[in-house]
Amino acid sequence: MYSPSFVTGVTIAAGVDAQSATIDLETLALGTGLPAETGKGMGYRPCAVLVPNGWVAGDLVFLASQTAAGAYSPLWRAAADGTPQLVRVTLPLLGAARWVAFNPVDFAGVRYLRLQSPADQTATRTLVVAFRPALIL
Repeated sequence: MYSPSFVTGVTIAAGVDAQSATIDLETLALGTGLPAETGKGMGYRPCAVLVPNGWVAGDLVFLASQTAAGAYSPLWRAAADGTPQLVRVTLPLLGAARWVAFNPVDFAGVRYLRLQSPADQTATRTLVVAFRPALIL
């Protein structure tokens, strides 16, 4: 069964190290009303983000957890040589909104995700995140 790609807005508050609400990558539920942890959905993986005009230059870091209410820590991947690398998108100061694509394979096995801006965002920012079904990589 084919399931189409999906996009949703994800808000990051102003300030240093501000995080988004939790995204359930199994169901794409967002925020506090997450469904029960059934483990029966097909699942989605983020594949691109639309960064808004006014974004303060800096990385967009992905935080992962095993449970919705659990501790979130930075997501890492193994490079070709086995060296660990932080999964992040480096964003320059943007004069206009811009789509930035990344590899959805980096999110395999992740159920709960948050986005974090280590830069001091001067205002609340809403990013549009695109997701692909996990089975279509």
